[in-house]
Amino acid sequence: MEINKKIMVVAVFFAAGFLSWNSLNPIKGPWISPLSAQTACQTHTDCPCPQGCAPEGFCRNLAIPTCRVDDDCRLAGDGFSGRCLVDHCEATSCVPPSDRPFLQSIIDACRSGSLCTFPAGVRTLDGSLVVNKPLRIVGAGGGPKPTRKTTEIRVVSATPTPAIRIEGDVRVDISSLNLAGGGIRSEGNSSLTVTKVKVDGGNSGVEGSYGSLAVHDMAVHNTNVGALVHMLGNLSFDGIYFSGNQFGIMIFDDSTVLDPGMYEITGLNSQGKCGGQCMHDNDFGNIYVKGTGPFSTEVHISNCYIDGGGGIGILLEQVFGEILDTCVNSIDPNPLGKFGDGVSLFNALATMTDSVISNSARSGLSVFCPLFASAINVSDTLFIENAIDLDKECDFFAALQDGGGNTCIQNGNQVACKALSSSLEPPQPLP
Repeated sequence: MEINKKIMVVAVFFAAGFLSWNSLNPIKGPWISPLSAQTACQTHTDCPCPQGCAPEGFCRNLAIPTCRVDDDCRLAGDGFSGRCLVDHCEATSCVPPSDRPFLQSIIDACRSGSLCTFPAGVRTLDGSLVVNKPLRIVGAGGGPKPTRKTTEIRVVSATPTPAIRIEGDVRVDISSLNLAGGGIRSEGNSSLTVTKVKVDGGNSGVEGSYGSLAVHDMAVHNTNVGALVHMLGNLSFDGIYFSGNQFGIMIFDDSTVLDPGMYEITGLNSQGKCGGQCMHDNDFGNIYVKGTGPFSTEVHISNCYIDGGGGIGILLEQVFGEILDTCVNSIDPNPLGKFGDGVSLFNALATMTDSVISNSARSGLSVFCPLFASAINVSDTLFIENAIDLDKECDFFAALQDGGGNTCIQNGNQVACKALSSSLEPPQPLP
């Protein structure tokens, strides 16, 4: 969208008046089926747990770390965990030797710009695979939907470790893989395309700095941050499903005001209003975007169904945002007891159309402007059973324009949509 178009939108906001209505784990095993170690112990006493596992999975070596009945017992670094039963210690996981040298040799043997194929099956890593040249890495199958064959790579490490680490300003495509215990990290300004990849556990699904990033059909579960990215160029997330993470998506625009980024986010299997699963139960927030300013960074969120989680469903800071055909439902306070807003603007300009904001613990839509103006035009949007439907926390600089077709429901009855000023605590600016 050109700058003069944005200026026209802002002019419409303020020409209409500042307020048209009256007056924001580790992967749990087992790697293999439980196997009896047949190591003697007595009920309610310490149980000697084996230190390692033989190739067939049965435990070997009677070292002496202990556990008690019905407690997990783990020995750091050797890949073994067990549970002390009534008369023996049972192995619940057995990690084979690392496959990192084998997979790294495949990468090293591929010429720059060529196709690297990972075989089907489960592989374990004791550290990251390193990619430092342009490559297309393709597994036998993976992603949000079940496939007949899969390539699964599991990271076993005492510290957060990505499964794949990209070094340098290179172009890399990664597809048809499942990753457990670690995702993908860029340590340069790489251009990355990810297609049909699932990440379960670890620090993040995608993290680091990127010149450009395109993600298609990706699921990320049980990480600290589903995606934590610093962008110098454009980004697109299409067909994503992030659930059970501490944070869903955090995007920082590191580009210049004169050459800003454009970000597109859509849900999985998008089809009409709320048709695409997008975010589910991310504890501290679902989609956070920080730009360089509302006349530069553009964010487009469409066909995205955000269900549950804490903090804020969508937080836009210093961006020009468009929210279309998106539903945000049941946003609770985060685990620290703060916020609970469906959509929140923080020094941002936006439009919201054909959307539904429902059951927010604090407010359906909140607008804050501690530094400069925030403004949003809302049309054909339904607000259902939010504690407060519309909240603005600055008088002169906040514009909430009624674009028409909006409906507010409270206690099962349609009520007038009114913006309130309730002295809500603003979200902290993203660093």
